[in-house]
Amino acid sequence: MGRFPQSFIDDLKTQADIVQVIQDTVPLKKAGSSYKGLCPFHTEKTPSFHVNRDKGFFHCFGCSAGGDVVKFIELYEKLSFPEAVRLLAQRFSIEMPLSDDLERDAAADAARESLLKIHELASAYFQDQLTGSGGAVARAHLEGRDITPDTIDKLGLGFAPPQRESLKRHLIDAGQPLDLILESGLVVERGSGQNIDRFRNRLMIPICRDTGSVIAFGGRALTADQQPKYINSPETVLYTKGRTLYGLHLTKQAVRRLGYAVIVEGYFDFAQALQAAVQPVVATCGTAMTERQVHLLRRFTSKAILSFDPDTAGQGASVRSGELLVAADFQVNVALLAHGEDPDTYVRRHGGTRYIKQLKTSQPYLEYV
Repeated sequence: MGRFPQSFIDDLKTQADIVQVIQDTVPLKKAGSSYKGLCPFHTEKTPSFHVNRDKGFFHCFGCSAGGDVVKFIELYEKLSFPEAVRLLAQRFSIEMPLSDDLERDAAADAARESLLKIHELASAYFQDQLTGSGGAVARAHLEGRDITPDTIDKLGLGFAPPQRESLKRHLIDAGQPLDLILESGLVVERGSGQNIDRFRNRLMIPICRDTGSVIAFGGRALTADQQPKYINSPETVLYTKGRTLYGLHLTKQAVRRLGYAVIVEGYFDFAQALQAAVQPVVATCGTAMTERQVHLLRRFTSKAILSFDPDTAGQGASVRSGELLVAADFQVNVALLAHGEDPDTYVRRHGGTRYIKQLKTSQPYLEYV
């Protein structure tokens, strides 16, 4: 991949919507699950040039040109690979890596893979703990929130024991080095030099990339006196909150198939919407959308329904999110719930059918504003 670390190239391809890039130069029309148009690399009268947003590639059945979004820029703009990468990074406001040191970049990629392994081990550990005797309170909490066993399994929910070093010992016993465990953010170093688990006595919610890899966790308190209510993983080389949409790995096919996304705020808003058969739902994890989240979602759809809390913070997030989505050529609607409701409580009180009706009667964003 030239002088760039693989992790950067992977992120670039995720953020740079291939359909959006190619449509700047080639008129495309929707054709089933892909798009087609006249090939820019040879003269033709019948469209044989196809673009697949889900898989991130283009192919011409006439001249056999094909590749990913970087390859398209290379061919169309007649640029070298590094030049094409820089052009795309600039367009999508993606920070370029600081180093051209191949050896160091290879080491960074290896560390990234190790961090993914640590998160995979941690997720399995938390799930095991939830099913054991120590997870009884966490299971009762989920039952009280009407979360079904099937949803628990789909979301990979788990439980972090109250002991200070239980996960740390588990990961070390599994052969993971302490320096990378600390880098993952799952274990933190105290001023005394002691290393303890970040998450203790909490319901654990794995956060995944759209590919399905676990890259972070959210931990919810299980008692009223436990503060804060939520603890989240810190940002790492794997995880940046502003570029991740919670649950997208589970719903991206439905988003594409149905042609729209329902955007909610929290983990349990997502869980209840999913249980209510709202298939194309994603969550922003308590914030307004960011440009990178919008670019990520644009790979799968150009329509969105915002279903945030109706309080002042939620209304503000709806306005800010709507502005970014409209700027990216999304068709945006806003679903209005009664004051004091959110998707989680609404579904539990009134049922999924009424929530889906609220989504169907959502109003256009500009009317909402």
